[in-house]
Amino acid sequence: MRQILCMSHGPLAKGMIETLSIIVGDLDNIDFRCAYVDGNNDVEMIIDDYLKESMGNETIVVTDIFGGSINNEWLRRLPDLSKVYLISGMNLSLLVDLYLKFQLVSSDQIEEIIDHAIEASAGSIKFCNQLDYEQTVDDF
Repeated sequence: MRQILCMSHGPLAKGMIETLSIIVGDLDNIDFRCAYVDGNNDVEMIIDDYLKESMGNETIVVTDIFGGSINNEWLRRLPDLSKVYLISGMNLSLLVDLYLKFQLVSSDQIEEIIDHAIEASAGSIKFCNQLDYEQTVDDF
């Protein structure tokens, strides 16, 4: 089975999944874990519990920020995990792209769709004050 896990400091991951469901409809094979909420501060335990639940699944883990405690704990474990792909910098554009494509590709194409999703989500970040409004509207 394939799945996506969103994990964040605070409730960001939960909000991302809720918003993703508004955009794409019913969600399957995607989950979240929120650390540092309601006294849930043991990131190692949260990850251990998740790994026990998802034993052997092909999983894309999306964390909120590179260098944060959650991302660092996944990074520390990554060499011992097979079929786990770790991405930092969670945003909605990234999740939409990953979610819509992840279930459709073969295992040897996963890194390609991850690269594409990262590139597309980075390209969606704009300082709108600097855009030519007329040109931007015409592009849509």
